[in-house]
Amino acid sequence: MVINTALDGGGRAVGILPYGSDFIKNDYNHNNIEKFTKNKNFVLILPFEKDQKPCKETFSFRNHLMLSMSRIILVIEAGAKSKVFYLVDSALDMGKDIYCVPGNVFSEKSIGTNNMIKDGANLVNDITEIISQKF
Repeated sequence: MVINTALDGGGRAVGILPYGSDFIKNDYNHNNIEKFTKNKNFVLILPFEKDQKPCKETFSFRNHLMLSMSRIILVIEAGAKSKVFYLVDSALDMGKDIYCVPGNVFSEKSIGTNNMIKDGANLVNDITEIISQKF
């Protein structure tokens, strides 16, 4: 998980839930959410009323909020019809740079990222390429 990597490396991380706090216990990651909130380098944003159920609109709002807070977008894996393309299109509309990790050409899960690189996304061979960027 990306948040684990950031926090274990001494970095900071932000989580934004696409539902109200009443539904944390139902999230398959609820143990991680609990663990992360005990770390002083983690911030959990709860943009909804506590009784707000997760739905398509709350995920869209959360995704837009994440994009607004991000300097770049890093896509690690995406199939040909991945929902990540909605995020990437929105990010491009916001003027964000897109970075993609290339994948195995024989894997269905890499078609999207490989096509994004072919279409002009920044190729990432090593995570230090991202870390060394001056944002």
